[in-house]
Amino acid sequence: MFACTVILFVGFMFSISTSASVVLAASLMIFPGCKASQVTHADFAELVHTLWADARAWWLELREPAIARVGGLRITPSHLSGAFQKYARDGNRWIMAPDGRRRLLHTLIVERLPEAAAKEAGVDQDPAYFRKLTQARRDLLKSHFQERFEAAAPIPEEEIRARYLAESPDFKRVLFFASHIVLKTFQDAEKARRMLAAGVPFARVVATMSIDRTSAARGGGMQPFIMGRVDPPFEKAYKRIPVGKTSGIIKTAKGYEIIRRDGEASSAPPPYEKVRDDLRRLIAHKRWNDQLAEMRSSYQVWIDSEALQSFSFPPQ
Repeated sequence: MFACTVILFVGFMFSISTSASVVLAASLMIFPGCKASQVTHADFAELVHTLWADARAWWLELREPAIARVGGLRITPSHLSGAFQKYARDGNRWIMAPDGRRRLLHTLIVERLPEAAAKEAGVDQDPAYFRKLTQARRDLLKSHFQERFEAAAPIPEEEIRARYLAESPDFKRVLFFASHIVLKTFQDAEKARRMLAAGVPFARVVATMSIDRTSAARGGGMQPFIMGRVDPPFEKAYKRIPVGKTSGIIKTAKGYEIIRRDGEASSAPPPYEKVRDDLRRLIAHKRWNDQLAEMRSSYQVWIDSEALQSFSFPPQ
């Protein structure tokens, strides 16, 4: 491991101190498929950085004793601890049994079998695998960095509560109330309309004619609703009629309806405890976006406009 560390350190210093032409030559020897215009000093430095990170991960794992081996793959106490935490979070009580450790180890062994077979088959040398691995590493690195950023400056409870108090009016929603008669055909709807015009009580017409038996049991009363979440023809007709009045015949997704507007009311804002986690996520999201804006101004960004113009998405 010491020799590997020395080699990597020398390589890293070499990548920093050497001229661009030497870096380019070294890169082309390692990756003969690369074009000269594609390899930069920064690319080679990133390669050395990746190799160094892999070597550190390998060394940290090698320092632990192997509890089991699957082919050439090692299962260490860290692997067992990680699996224990995962299964415990998922509510698997069997891991607490006297034979829980052995059962958990056998579970890990079964999980490692496809990995061992894949390595033996050379899947880990497939270019498609490398591309997915590279993307996964980038995603994990960004996620870990964001977690460290959020952990370094926890959001105080006072800030979350202040956000709640400031936005409480926005949490209020206007609930609308209506009753309706639902008919299957236009002829039935016309008959119901004539009954209402003749002075027959709305509830009696509902009981006699409506095919929506759930609302009919409440005299036609619907569940309170919010604008934008009901059938558009229904909403349009509802807005046109005064409170206490009925509409004409409306064609909706349910069939044919006659609506009575029963009023509206503002709902109280939800309790703080119910929206606390959502507010905390909103604050964290804004903090992270502010951090991204700061990073955007700190790093030089270069764009190859010609390459972007010539790029085309693969066919779907």
